Parts: sequence; C-alpha cells; structure tokens
Amino acid sequence: MSSQSSFPPAFLEILPNVRSLTISINESPERLPVEKLKFQEKSISYTPNEQDPPQILSLPVSIDPRSATTTVKSENVDLKFSLRSSLDDYKSRSATDPGAAIKAFQGLTQIHCQTCKTAFLPTSSPDEASEQAHHFRRIIDMPSEYWHELTDCWACHREDYSQLPGQKAGVILAQRHAVLVARSYVVLHPEDVDLPRLSVDLAGANKGSLRLGRYAPALCASCQQPVGECYFDEIPQDATNIAEHIRGVKLFRYWVDFVVADTASSPLTTEKDALNRTFVSFFADDLLESADAHASYRFIIQTQGSDEPRLLLWILNWNMAVSTNTPVHDILDPTMDATSLERVLSIYTQNLGHSEKMHPAMKILYLDCSQSVTSAQESIVTSWRGNGQVESISLHPSLHDQVLTALRVSTAYLPPAKRDLNGFKVGFILR
Repeated sequence: MSSQSSFPPAFLEILPNVRSLTISINESPERLPVEKLKFQEKSISYTPNEQDPPQILSLPVSIDPRSATTTVKSENVDLKFSLRSSLDDYKSRSATDPGAAIKAFQGLTQIHCQTCKTAFLPTSSPDEASEQAHHFRRIIDMPSEYWHELTDCWACHREDYSQLPGQKAGVILAQRHAVLVARSYVVLHPEDVDLPRLSVDLAGANKGSLRLGRYAPALCASCQQPVGECYFDEIPQDATNIAEHIRGVKLFRYWVDFVVADTASSPLTTEKDALNRTFVSFFADDLLESADAHASYRFIIQTQGSDEPRLLLWILNWNMAVSTNTPVHDILDPTMDATSLERVLSIYTQNLGHSEKMHPAMKILYLDCSQSVTSAQESIVTSWRGNGQVESISLHPSLHDQVLTALRVSTAYLPPAKRDLNGFKVGFILR
C-alpha cells in the first residue's frame, strides 16, 4: 500500500473564486489528532507514531500552510487553507471543450446505434465507405440551445430576428453535407441519413408549437433504442411517406457512437475523447446552459410520459473542483442500480482517486422523490411544482437512473456528517 493510500479518506473542495481549499478527512479526532498533522505547500502528512513512516496526502494545488484553520467534529476533521497561486491557475472551467469535439468531427465516417451498432449514415459499397469522411463538407458549431430567447439581450436595436436565414422559429435548420454540432447532439440533413434505419414514434410526437419546433422521437429501427428526434415542417397524421416531411435529424451524442477517420491507427486524443463521453457529463453541460439562459438553478426532473417529479436538483456552486484519495470502488453501495452504475462508473475511475489531481464539478443538492419522503420534504416538492422559476426537465427513465446513481456515488465520497442539508442530499456532478 502506498503512503498516500494509507492516509485516511479525504475529500477536497477547491473554490477558485475565493481561492480556498477545504479538506474533509473522514476520521475521528481521537484517531487523527490534529497536532500530528503537518502542512506543506503541496501536501499534508500525518505520523501516527514516531517509529512509523508518515502518511502523505498530496494536494492538487499550492496552499499557504500558515492560513490553516481546523474544525474538529465527532466523526471527521475539516481543514481550510488559502490558495497560494493565482486564480487563473485553478479556474474551474468545464472539462469539456466544445472546440475539441468540432475538430474530431472533421473525420466523421459513420454513426452507430450505441446498443446494436446499426449504421445511420448511408454506405452502399466498401469504396463509398472509405470515402465517407469526405461526405461532410462542413462541421458547424451550433450556438446556445437558447439563442433565440437571448437575442434581445445580445442586440442593442430592434430587429425581426424571426426572419434570420438558416433558422425557423428558433430552430437551426439542417444543412446538406454539414454536421451541426451542439453540446449534447448533432443535427444532420435527412438526405445525409439512411432514414429507413430510423423508426419515428409519431405517437410520442409533440404537435404543439414549442421553442424547439415540431418533432417526434427517433428510435433505432433494429433495436428500438431511442437515438434522437426528427424535425418536421408539419407532423404527419400517419406513417405514409413520413420521410418527405422530415426536415432534420437530431442524434443525441450519448445514444450513438461516432466513428472518425484513423481512430484505430492513432492514439486517443483530446479531440476524439470528446466524442466518447457519458450522459452525465452532457447533462451537466445542459444544466449549466439552462441556468445561464434562465438564471434559475433549481430543476424538477421527470421521466418521459409522466408529470410526477422524480428528482429535485439545486445547483449550489457550479464553479468548483473536487479531488479525493479514495478509489470509487471503496465507497460503492451494493444497493445502487447495477446497470446505471456500469454506465457512470468510468467518470469516477478516470477522474477521481488520486488526490494530486482535481476535476471541475458542480455542487448539487438533490431529493429523490421516488423514495418515501418526509412531510417536510413533501412540502418542498409541492412548493417547487408551483414555482414558475423552477425549470422542468424530462428524461428517458434510464437516463434519470444514471443521473441519480451518479449523485448517490458522489454523496458516498463525503463524510457522513456532510451528506445531508435541509432535507436534501448533498452531492456533486463532474463536468
């Protein structure tokens, strides 16, 4: 066992705005006397006995050891330090760089269903398949999902933005031979997609005039897995000649796999890694984008086909970073959903477990409404449902389960005394 792993379990929160580091050590003060802790610029050491080697907790940031403040509780010890380096060194920006994904899409050759590997881009021969990378002439970075709502904030003069070319009622129109790349989805022209390999769920179509226009869920025709949405100029009443009404195909990046040129022969790069993300990381981006547009940090999560709240989310701090010396397998709860856990586990195995590394995160309060709740928690749910400033998000049931599982895993990293606050659970989402 390494010296770092023998240090008691510790959870680190870096707040770049106030240049502070808080360390919660999950050990009682009787077993971890504060006077035996030694603080250095990049580490904290603990020597149980003089004859023992020191146990070392490496730090991801440089601290001012003289700024240490200690809070001793019955089950844990909290340490707080000022950061020694400048704010720019530790600014907790999103770990997902939109520009990286744009570069990766330059070599796009195929898009597969994540479940059954059905190909959604047309190919009729091996020769055409090899030339597919040149099929798309442009890769276009899409604006914010809420760009049409924000035009009044951007402009200093009156203008009829409904007449802007390339869009209709706020929906960015698909373009032939182009990939429109948003944070969590891509938009393709229907002539660039093998439409018979998609099954359109007209029963689930939203026939109202919404911000996102008229759309219907799109499923993989082979396995019926949801993969995206189809946009229509008008929703057809039956499945006859449905293809002629489709004006754009949106494929969610967490439901499909992207094949890019020379993936097999070149090492994994930042650009290609940006294509292989879990749903939870996309969900974090979407939460922030919605919060920026609407100045609302509270969300009701529902599952598709139901108006009942399944999960309440409250973003406490979107600009922070976290670190820990605890491997994720040491804190897993056997009651967690195994399927969802398998899908979200890579987030933690790749980014947490080494205290010298930090990762951008959002601190979240959450309430699982699917479990039995107290009368006080029921009052919270009722007040949120009647509040127009609380945003509602509808998720596929499996995606809801992934979000909840990721939050439960994050809570397990915290000392028991810090896992609850005013009827909510405390957790975080890695960005």
